[in-house]
Amino acid sequence: MRSKTIDKFVVASYNIYIIKQNNLIKSNGKEASHLGKRKKKDTKKELLEQKRIKFQIYESFTAIIATIVTMLLAIITAVLSWID
Repeated sequence: MRSKTIDKFVVASYNIYIIKQNNLIKSNGKEASHLGKRKKKDTKKELLEQKRIKFQIYESFTAIIATIVTMLLAIITAVLSWID
């Protein structure tokens, strides 16, 4: 059984993958084939979506790190109480 933080990380990674694939499809389209045309700027909605996904990744990393630190503290506490 996976934790919720790992699931959030997987979902965020998948969302980034989909966005990259969509950008690749757009860049290989007809509008990008002309040398004189510039690539379309991202809309505000797309930029907010990318920020939200990045925030999800950071949130999942911090949750994983907090879990690891908690486990290490529990191990250290158990070892110290066993020694005494």
